[in-house]
Amino acid sequence: MHQANILLQKALKVGGNPYALSKLTTFTVTQIKNTFNYLIVKYDFALFPLVISENLGLRKAVLICKDTKINMENRKNLFFPLVNVFRHDIEKNEFILTLYVNKTSLNEVSSAIEKLNAKGYVNCKLILVKNVFRFTRDPLCFDFEKGKWICEDKIVIINKYFKVNPDADDINLITSIQRNPYLNYIRNIHWRHIKSVINAFIYTLGRSNFILDVFSKEDISDKFPNTIWTLKTDEMFISEIYCYDELEKIIEKVKKYSSDFLIVPKTPGYAEGYSIPYEIFKKKTWEFPKIVIE
Repeated sequence: MHQANILLQKALKVGGNPYALSKLTTFTVTQIKNTFNYLIVKYDFALFPLVISENLGLRKAVLICKDTKINMENRKNLFFPLVNVFRHDIEKNEFILTLYVNKTSLNEVSSAIEKLNAKGYVNCKLILVKNVFRFTRDPLCFDFEKGKWICEDKIVIINKYFKVNPDADDINLITSIQRNPYLNYIRNIHWRHIKSVINAFIYTLGRSNFILDVFSKEDISDKFPNTIWTLKTDEMFISEIYCYDELEKIIEKVKKYSSDFLIVPKTPGYAEGYSIPYEIFKKKTWEFPKIVIE
């Protein structure tokens, strides 16, 4: 087994900090740093913490928009800083936003969308997310000697729901890990407060140029090994698939299950992600801004 396979297995549990990983393996800190540098340079490796925002009192809703008249910059900033993910199709005038919400803010966003729709600025639909399923490729499926995947197994990250009552330092630690998944957070006294919020990490391996966001009636995540996440709503499933090669071949396979999907370039402006909305966390609670449509 290649050293990188072992490190990836451990990084799924604790992240990429070399000092933490050295305690879990026989590798030195220098060896671990060199391996990560090798993965980043050769395979465009990226590591992300999985934040279960529901444990912080933040649910998710997805905004699906078509034929929008507002400009691109305003599209991705619509309802900022509540935005979690922005995805825009390369050709069609269509995009999605996933938003952090609670019961009150969900009603406000819904009311704002109704007003924007009525004015003809947007054609959007807001749907509450019932569950989020997250996935990552099994590290043992990559053969570093051959430089390719040898099996399609992926790991399903189980959401563990346990409500926490964070303070400002807890929120700062979460956003710090989101910005830097190599952070040495283990000895931070606030880590034990947020263990149920960040219970795993995922990674991507390979240079992907496009993302497909697929809307389907059934869960298709088991059909595509490079599915990163799937949102379950009362109306549909939305799955995000990373495309590393043969985009047209993957699209043809997607069309067997759905004719409704976004083709998103994996570049800033089309595909962007944001941290939890720390800007609205005040006095140990989420203070959602009032939304005003004039």
